[in-house]
Amino acid sequence: MLTTKQIERIAEEGWEIILKKRLHPKGYCGLYLPDEKEIKIYLPQLIRRESLPLTLLHELIHVRDGESKNAARNSRSDWDVEAEAEKTYKRNPKIFDFIVNLYSLDIEDYLKKRPH
Repeated sequence: MLTTKQIERIAEEGWEIILKKRLHPKGYCGLYLPDEKEIKIYLPQLIRRESLPLTLLHELIHVRDGESKNAARNSRSDWDVEAEAEKTYKRNPKIFDFIVNLYSLDIEDYLKKRPH
């Protein structure tokens, strides 16, 4: 499970989260770009309200795993990463607020456009 301590370490290492207001040409919801230390989230791709927290967690797990010395973590499938993101969010839904506050993410427009 992804922890707040791991997320803080990722932020301290200079990773940025960029919320894009346009569609990704290949339909991706999120990307992590190790060379740029950026996570890009494509908001128009996210239909359900809970898609943003899960996508953020998914990409942060990729960052954590990419930085890991553990070969098993680095070779995980996207399905495994998604399962960990869902488990993390289910056990600690407030982790999304933690990420939003830590990165000062402006998500008001996103939330207004998605039903509860």
